[in-house]
Amino acid sequence: MCKNYNVCILPVVIAVILGIVIGALFFAGTIAAGVIGVPLLIGIIFAIITLILLYNTAAFGAKKETKQCVCEYGRCLALGGFVTLFTSFLALTFVDTLAAGAIVSALLIGVFGFGLILNFLSFVGLLVCLVNNNCYRNNGYCKFENE
Repeated sequence: MCKNYNVCILPVVIAVILGIVIGALFFAGTIAAGVIGVPLLIGIIFAIITLILLYNTAAFGAKKETKQCVCEYGRCLALGGFVTLFTSFLALTFVDTLAAGAIVSALLIGVFGFGLILNFLSFVGLLVCLVNNNCYRNNGYCKFENE
């Protein structure tokens, strides 16, 4: 079915590294607990939009090229979306108790950063795949194959 099973490896590695960095920065107090609500809300909105688009593409069918891209990047998008939603709702529930220097808070924010970055990188990969599969460059502009 899916031709490339390992497209998630690089985004997961990058997301893990950046998630650890975000958690460490929050633990050190570089990222203030008071401003963390805005990225959490942005993460919720982005994850919901991504999951709705993923569901609509899978449920209502699409072109063969679109299905191939969703097949390759769907697991990464779903993982990133669900991790982002779960950790952001959890962090927003306890936003008044999030404190820099607390290990649990730093882990929660680090896992949120992992999910958001994985979701974003997978979405960019999906868009690149869609552009590459659905059109080709000819004389400097994008022309659809069936034209």
